[in-house]
Amino acid sequence: LGLVLALSKVDAAEKIAFIRFINGDVPKTYLMEPDGSQQTRLIDDLTPELFPAGSPDGRTIVLFRYPNGINDTIGDLFTVGIDGANLRNLTNLSAAYMSPQWSPDGKRIAFTANIETLPSGPRSLYVMDADGGNRTMLTRFATGGGMTHLTWSPDGRLIAYIEDHAIWVVSSAGGQAVRLTGDLHPEDVAWSPDGKWIAFYPYPAFGDDSTPLYVLNTQTNEQRLVTREGFYIGGVTWSPDSRKLVFGSYRPKNILTHDIFSVELDGSNLTNLTESPEYDRDPSWFGYRPLSVSPLGKRAASWGWLKGLGQ
Repeated sequence: LGLVLALSKVDAAEKIAFIRFINGDVPKTYLMEPDGSQQTRLIDDLTPELFPAGSPDGRTIVLFRYPNGINDTIGDLFTVGIDGANLRNLTNLSAAYMSPQWSPDGKRIAFTANIETLPSGPRSLYVMDADGGNRTMLTRFATGGGMTHLTWSPDGRLIAYIEDHAIWVVSSAGGQAVRLTGDLHPEDVAWSPDGKWIAFYPYPAFGDDSTPLYVLNTQTNEQRLVTREGFYIGGVTWSPDSRKLVFGSYRPKNILTHDIFSVELDGSNLTNLTESPEYDRDPSWFGYRPLSVSPLGKRAASWGWLKGLGQ
């Protein structure tokens, strides 16, 4: 108990970061409590931002900033404290970056980018130290579209990512990637903290009134529907206890307003967290849970795919 209390003094409590389009135009990062309260803007300038992701200790955000405006996709990855201070450029090489994600131990950041194929080529998967050093291409794009969103396994040994309409997985140390799924057309992926599931949602079926949110069993590859109560889900993340999913979506039966929602893993208790007149998306639930008995990075997990990766 003494160790847990000591950790809680160092690490910051849980929060959810998300993107809100100011006046329907400029995307900016906001923070809120897990219940949707205390919604506050992170940085008070008008530089567009996307893909915020909170560090495991709850103290820092990594995000993509592109200073040339909303119609450009070229910029850099930055880190900033949750108080909005200490903004730091990690990459200093303007490119089209997507989906920066912290490793579970907080020491590295993975992301996709077109660094090798500027100005408008496909993205490959990279990892770098949390301070921006030692940037390494983990695996090169294999198809014309390249790679988009990614997620770390909770033990830090694997990274799942999207390419060629499917979910793939590769060792975080590099090596041959393994295709996990057929053509699911996933738009985002998020590995549950307990290691049991990867959440994803397919490209929206226009003409339908909903976009399904699924979880993929990491042992059997079986898919399970969580909810269809939304249209065009925008980003997905997990609660630290793996019991809830949080996602951006148009309000059910109303495509005029896009908010951040939470839902239980069994599909119950759909809750609108932001209820904003603005457009909200891309949530990231992060930070330390006080009195947790499962320290970050120490959760037990096994991976049915490790044989395919030669581990």
